[in-house]
Order: sequence, then structure tokens, then C-alpha cells
Amino acid sequence: MKSIFSAFKWGKLSLDTKDNFGRDEEAFSVWKVLIVSKNIGALKCDEEVSKGYFFEDKKVEFITVDSIKKAKDLFNEEINLAVVIIDISTLTEQRSLKLIDYIRDEINNRLVQIVLTDNDLKGRKVENIVKDYEINDYKVKGDLLSNCFQISLIIYLRSYKRLKELRKSLIAKKRIEDELKVANKIQNSILPGNEFPLPKGEEFEIFASMEAARVVGGDFYDAFFVFDNRLCFFIGDVSGKGIPAALFMAITKTLIKNEVLKGLAIEDVFYNVNNTLCKGNEEQFFATAALGVLDLKSGEVEFINAGHNMPVIYTPKEGCMLLRPNKNIVLGALDGFRYKVDKFKLSSGDILTLYTDGVVEARNNEKVRYSRRRLEEIICKVSNKQVDNIEKKIKEDIHNFISQEPQFDDITMVILKYKGRGKYYADDFIL
Repeated sequence: MKSIFSAFKWGKLSLDTKDNFGRDEEAFSVWKVLIVSKNIGALKCDEEVSKGYFFEDKKVEFITVDSIKKAKDLFNEEINLAVVIIDISTLTEQRSLKLIDYIRDEINNRLVQIVLTDNDLKGRKVENIVKDYEINDYKVKGDLLSNCFQISLIIYLRSYKRLKELRKSLIAKKRIEDELKVANKIQNSILPGNEFPLPKGEEFEIFASMEAARVVGGDFYDAFFVFDNRLCFFIGDVSGKGIPAALFMAITKTLIKNEVLKGLAIEDVFYNVNNTLCKGNEEQFFATAALGVLDLKSGEVEFINAGHNMPVIYTPKEGCMLLRPNKNIVLGALDGFRYKVDKFKLSSGDILTLYTDGVVEARNNEKVRYSRRRLEEIICKVSNKQVDNIEKKIKEDIHNFISQEPQFDDITMVILKYKGRGKYYADDFIL
């Protein structure tokens, strides 16, 4: 009988395309084709014959085994068998199909191209085998031994190569998704939440939240006490999206809090943070931010807006109005910039709402923006003026507004309600 390998004396298999496939942890220098047949004499590879078979600049190596057990052993050892040709006529149909089950189901190899070969297709239920078993081709042995098989082999190797590339892409995608999930957990741990709740006091209510447009977001917020009777709160929005923005967000938030806790004036806080962010900022990231410190005793607020959205103030008498602070540049844009401070006073029942672009720039399917005016209307309309309820109603209205449109930016809010002077202060007790 003519050897299968003698059918491959056409010289070099080649395609025009070349790439770097395989130059990684699963790098290989040859394409391995396994032939499983009891008729070793007919399938024995002549070393001289096998020299010079290439596909995309890699040698095609033929390996023959005469039993199912040896084939299984090779699959356990080899991670890069590209094609397996199973001679069903010498191994019996049952044993051949069990080998296919082993390859596809037990070791979950979906990459290798499985080709069944038989003396002829008469007497077998070929249609059922093709339908029930995950094989790539079923050939008469005469076709396998002809020179036309070179075309089929190119197709098998190309299919194997593409599947391997696809798997590599899927693994990379899964790795990125896993990393994003971890980044999301880290980011959530940085922002105040259940584990590290926002501060509470008789003089105020505060509620904040961020709903990221992606797995991780670029918005940030925080609130904490500075001494006994001063509450610091801030909000920010970093340029860009994804992990780079999340990293810049974490750095910016940390810098702001650390500088505030040093007891610095807030203009010096932003001056220092801005200078730090400007250093080595080759990617030219920046952050808009608004920072306030509320004197819980008097209701006075020191406030800086660094290129951020103008806050909305609600008063029981006048409804909603905009706070129009001094104009300052964003953080991370210009080294040495001196920030200007605004001062205003909150009365009992006043509500200050800070928000990011994702709120007022949310768009519906007609590309109409949610708008600041609609935000003000919702704040005024809400009958229950508890800060968590206001945040809930705003979010509900945003999602009703955008309907089925995807959220394109992070939705972040900090809502502060001043309730007036509390019961006890140290200077209340005059000896």
C-alpha cells in the first residue's frame, strides 16, 4: 500500500500570510500531525520523505501510533497537536469514536483538527458520526493518499491556527475582565460605603454614591471630619475611562484627603495636589473637583471649584439655585496655579448637591441631555427631603430619561443637608 506520507512530496506547504503566532508561553516550532492506525507498515514515515514539509515557515512533523492508548498518552504529553488522523478501518469504529470522546470531552481539547479515514464510506452511518461527534472531516483513504490531500492539510492547519489565536484572545479577554473585577472591588473599598460609611451628625445629613459606566469608573468622592466641628466633603471626575482613569482617580482622591488632614487651608490643599499631579503626567490626565469644608456650628462653607460642575443649592424659601463659584482650572493641568476660595453660609434645611457630568449629560435615544434644569426640578419636587431619598429619586429619573440607551459616563452625587447647630459644643460651656 502506498504510504500516507508519500502523498506529501509536494515540497513546502505555504501561505502568503506570516505572523508571530506561537511566540509565547505555548511557543512551538513545528506543526504536529498525529496518525493513529494499526497498519503501521503502510503509514510508516520515511525520514527523508518527511523533510521539507512546512506551513507558514514551520515544519510539519508526522507522528504515528498503532493504538488508542498510545494516542491518549501523546495527547496527555503534547499541548500542540494540530491534526489527528484516525484510521477507523483498522481501529474499529467503536474504539475510534471513544478516542474522539476522550479528546473532545475528557481532556476538553477543542483545538485539534480530527479527521476520520476509512477504506470506503459504505456500510457505515457516516452522517450520524459526523452529526454526533465533533470531527472536522471524514475522508476515504484513497483521497487521503492522493496529492490532493495537501490542500486539506493546509485547511486543517489553518483552522487549528485560527482557533488557537481565538483561544489566546479569549484568555486575554478573560484575564482583563478578572482584573477589572478586582479593580472594581479595590475602587469600591476606596470610596466610602458600607465598610467605611460617611460621617453622621445631628447638624447634617450626607449621602453619596457612584454608579460607574464601566466596571471601574473615574469619578470619586469623600467626606470626613476635620476636627470636631468641621466637615470636609469633595467630589471629582477624572478625564478618560477604564483602569488608567481609575488609577488617577485613586491617586487624586488620596492626595486631597491627605492634604486636608494636614490642617491646611483648602486653597493650599488644591495648590499642592495640583502640583503633584502635574509632575510626570505624560498622559496628560486631569481631574475636575469641588471641595468644601462646612463649619457645623455656624453653617459657613469654604468652597473651591476646580473646573467642576456648578453645585445646586436648595433652600426651603427660594427653591433651587446655582452656586456660581470663582473660576479655577482643573487639577493636573498647570503647575503653580493659585486657587481662589468662595465662602457662603447654609441655613437650617438648606441642601447642597454636588454632581458629575454623568448626571446632567446623560442622553436619551434622541441625544437630548438630561440637563441641570431637570436636576433642579427633581430636587425641588421631591417631598421627602432626606438626602438618600433625593439621590434615589434623581437616579430613577435619570434612568427613566435615558430609557434603553447605554450609560455613557459615571453618575456620581454628593448631597449634603445642613440641619442647624447641634446640641453640644465645647465653647457652649462657660465656666
